[in-house]
Formats: sequence, C-alpha cells, structure tokens
Amino acid sequence: MAQTNADLILDKLDRGAAPVVRQAGFDHAVAALGSHLNNHQLMQLCDMDDRFVYICFDSDLNGSGQRAARRLSVQLRHAGAEVLCVELPRGHDPNSFFAAGADASDFRRLLESARP
Repeated sequence: MAQTNADLILDKLDRGAAPVVRQAGFDHAVAALGSHLNNHQLMQLCDMDDRFVYICFDSDLNGSGQRAARRLSVQLRHAGAEVLCVELPRGHDPNSFFAAGADASDFRRLLESARP
C-alpha cells in the first residue's frame, strides 16, 4: 500500500508537474530540477525520523530521468530518508501521464509498485 504521509518529488518544475499531481489529490508534492537539491533542501526533506519519499521523474526514452532519480535517491538515503522510485509508462512525465487520461487511482497504483 502507498504511504499516505510521504513526500513526492517530481521532475521539471517548469512543466508544472507538481500542480497537476496536487490536483489529483497528492498534497505533499514538490518539484525539483533533476537531482539538484542543495544541502538545506535535503535536510528539510529528511528532518524527521521515518521520512518516506517517492521520486517520480520522467520516464525518458534516453534514460536521463531514471538516472537523475537514482542519483537523488542515493542523496536522500544518505540523508536518512526511505526512498522509492515511481516508474511512469515509457516516454511519460507526470503531466503527460495525467493528460493521457490517468487519474489519482492510476497514480496510486504506480506508487504502490514503486521500488527502491
């Protein structure tokens, strides 16, 4: 079952992914620009025990989103968070996933199948 009190990190702030996901009912969503978080941001994300974070980056055909998610997951784990990576269908970002007709329950299924 997906963690309901978890944070969700999405890629591409400029594409408006976080608002789309919030509209689907996920209130703890923040956008990052790839794996670039500074130490202050990492500390904020890992500021309490048992912090659980999902990373949902683009499922780029060239693998760049997946590589960025792996880099960020390593940083977050070193800072003390439990991290799972959400895998979108190939070629999708969070915006295009919802624009293609997915809804909150579809996204929740992706969260439930997320992997370290």
